[in-house]
This record gives sequence, C-alpha cells and structure tokens, in this order.
Amino acid sequence: MDALDEAAKDVADEKGLHRFRRGMQLTSPGVFGQTPAATGRVEGAVFVGVSSGHAFAAGATIRLSGPVVLETETDEHGNYTFAAVASGTYRIEAFLSDLEAAQSISVEAGKIVRAELQLKPADVKSSVTVTATASETKDPAPSETISEKDIT
Repeated sequence: MDALDEAAKDVADEKGLHRFRRGMQLTSPGVFGQTPAATGRVEGAVFVGVSSGHAFAAGATIRLSGPVVLETETDEHGNYTFAAVASGTYRIEAFLSDLEAAQSISVEAGKIVRAELQLKPADVKSSVTVTATASETKDPAPSETISEKDIT
C-alpha cells in the first residue's frame, strides 16, 4: 500500500475523518480560504407619484455612493437590487429623463435596506439671461393691458 492509499484509508475511518475535519477547522478560515464579507443588501423601487397612485419607472439609473460606488438600472417593474454592499452610509440617487430622487441610507452587514425612491422634476441647474441694447430696440412692439372685463 502506498502513501496515498494509506491517507485515503485514514480519512475513511471515523477517527481519521474527525482529525481531517479538525485540521480543516484550524487551518481554513472559510470556504476555500476566503473569509465572508461584511455586506448587506439594498433593494427597492423607483416611481413617479401620480394622482391615481404610483407609476413605476422602468430603466431609471440608480447610483449608490459611499464607501464604494455602485450603479444599476431598474427593471420593467421599476425594481432594483444591489446584492453585496459593504457596510456604511450611502447616498442613493435615481435619475430618469429630467426627473430625480435621492436619500441617505445606512447599510449593515447581513441586513436588507429597502429604499423607495419617488422621482420629481430635477432642479434647474442653469439659467439664461437675455438683455437688450439700445440698438436692438428701434420700434417697440405695441402693448396693451387687457382686463378681465375687456375679455367678457
């Protein structure tokens, strides 16, 4: 019998199996040498509030910014999921066309955070100023004030 056969026999008997298990516990911090990550899960839905309830937003971009930055899109029902998120405080934002939503969340290891995001019109971030010079005001357009009495 060679050394490999002896090792197999040793592992197969009850005493050897116990020694094998104990040795794995002492030398292996996790499965295949990996330690479990301290992560949580973030999930929710993105919607636009309408008078008849909610209209869920498919295809909205969701950005999670904090210790790490993650990005995804909502599915056809407006749902999103970030499966393995490192613990910490995050800002979660949703964007779709000229609509946006944002809030702060705290992620803890082993827990699920549910964040519903209601899209609202984005703030105006630019402006246009129009000025006229004297050369541009040759003939002012006629103007008149019309009161409610004049209309009826």
